[in-house]
Amino acid sequence: AALAQSTVPVSYDTTYDNSTSSLNVTACSYELERLGFTTLGSLPDFPYIGGASVVPPNGSSGCGTCWELEYDGNTVAILAVDYTQEGFNLAKEATASQVDSSACGL
Repeated sequence: AALAQSTVPVSYDTTYDNSTSSLNVTACSYELERLGFTTLGSLPDFPYIGGASVVPPNGSSGCGTCWELEYDGNTVAILAVDYTQEGFNLAKEATASQVDSSACGL
């Protein structure tokens, strides 16, 4: 079965690159802390984490979902831990590994 594909905007926020940041900086903090995680760096997919538009501003649904993003033949799996208004807002390191970092000025 073929998976659905669509084009969505991707941005980055260096907040997600700080492994010692509390999960309180995310919309999914309650759900993730209930699972025993305490910091961004404690998440198994760190630094491949970020905000996704499927997560509502108050967290809950969509938290902890995994997304495969592809650009120009490069694919990364991203753990949704926060809300973003449109598309995905990722750790800078995750964004740089997905695309030619010079294309984004990274």
